[in-house]
Amino acid sequence: MFASYRPNTEFSISFDLDAIKIYEDYDRMVRLAHEADDGSRADQKRQTARRTIQLADVAHRKPEPGSTPPWLAGFRHLGVILQIFDGALEPTRRHYEAEGLIRTEEERRRFDTRARCVWNWIEEYAPDDFRYRIRGEAATRQVAGEKLELLRRLVAVLEQNPGADDAALGEQMRTLVAGIELPLKEFYPLVYDLLIDRDRGPKLSTLLAAMGAERALPLLRPTAAG
Repeated sequence: MFASYRPNTEFSISFDLDAIKIYEDYDRMVRLAHEADDGSRADQKRQTARRTIQLADVAHRKPEPGSTPPWLAGFRHLGVILQIFDGALEPTRRHYEAEGLIRTEEERRRFDTRARCVWNWIEEYAPDDFRYRIRGEAATRQVAGEKLELLRRLVAVLEQNPGADDAALGEQMRTLVAGIELPLKEFYPLVYDLLIDRDRGPKLSTLLAAMGAERALPLLRPTAAG
């Protein structure tokens, strides 16, 4: 942040959704600092990024041009996954390890540090519309027609593919509407309601993949039974 402003410019540190942008800006700078110089105008930005990171590092290390940047969990996505696991660090880390994203002790250390910071932000500063909790018990809603048919199709997808990841679920969910006139945007609020007691939330395929069929199905089946 200090490197982003002129020395004589006043700036404030915001703890609302601006915190997400601050993290995203930092992650972008890290990737830029590790890029190889190519003789273009971007070289100056790369060199500035390396010097900034060096000055911000207690060990005073400067990233090597062309080296592999450290993997960093995106703040927003990490906030989604943490809330699915009610802030528990171990299962959240296992979720990322299962995707092959955390491979070294250094990446694990960085991940744990960031996860604790993200959860603290969620608990203390996040706006209400960013927060949610997975229902502890199923809620039953009265639905009929195409909305009920779509819910039953979604339940079938989860039953047939209990270990599907985000990408696979996203593809399968796009096929739910075959022969159905009801737009998915009118169906999704029902699913969010049954899962997190809200009419909207994080990307649905991400939410379902992280929860897993074992946790999602008990919340969806009572209403799907009609």
